Amino acid sequence: FFFFFFFFQAEDGIRDVERSRGLGDVYKRQIYDHHIDIGKYPLAQRNITPCASATSLLLSQPFCTTSQVDFELARFAVGPILMDTRNFAPKFFNTRWNSIDKSAYDLLHGVLVPEGFDSNVYYKELESIENDVNENLGQGPNILLTKDYKNYKAKDAEGKDLVFGAASLNVGLREFLQHFGPFNLLEQFKAISKANGLKYLIVLGRASETQRDFLLFTEDPDYLEKWKKEFERYRSVVGLQNASDLSNMPQCFCYSYRNLELTRKKLEPLWREISKSL
Repeated sequence: FFFFFFFFQAEDGIRDVERSRGLGDVYKRQIYDHHIDIGKYPLAQRNITPCASATSLLLSQPFCTTSQVDFELARFAVGPILMDTRNFAPKFFNTRWNSIDKSAYDLLHGVLVPEGFDSNVYYKELESIENDVNENLGQGPNILLTKDYKNYKAKDAEGKDLVFGAASLNVGLREFLQHFGPFNLLEQFKAISKANGLKYLIVLGRASETQRDFLLFTEDPDYLEKWKKEFERYRSVVGLQNASDLSNMPQCFCYSYRNLELTRKKLEPLWREISKSL
């Protein structure tokens, strides 16, 4: 029997700074990961292989060969690789994906091609599902907030460590709030913050092809106002726009922005800088 564990969706691509996915206590003694260690489990032996997809990491291990992979397993495994690498778009080479991902794909491709499998068609099917608002909302708020979620370490103004979290949604914040309701989502934000020891939680939504949404939640009202004031200093850089229809969420503030080049990975240094000033 072979047990395969896949952790999907690495929007930020290859990890090059300290961070944690918050995967829990299961990885304490020996850890295979494609993210740089933040020292959460100092006694564990870390085996770090930077790449876009955790599936690629698994398939790079010596015990994994084509003789162990049939068509159905190959079709299942190639999905997260295609999505995490955005179908190996050349512009993302060595940022979102690298040669480890390509080698893993080639291994699976060798199994799939004789059966007439078309990876481009499959990628478009997966992309359509990913962008389907109803499909996403049907998964429930907890899954939406945690399936593409990351913890980050930062320093505050006194040099003390803090942790903040960031979740990326495939739906806009308006649809998200309207579907699940502010009270339900506040409870979800609180639960995630407590479970991960967060100073604050950021949620990024995909409002449209030309607009993204930003929400910050914290249970400290003074810290919320200070963070918002600092964030306003970067209004022109980020392309911030007021989102008055989202402003009724307690313990949160929300903006929209149109600078689509600012992915979570590119916004992270800004969040760290703001944390350091407070």
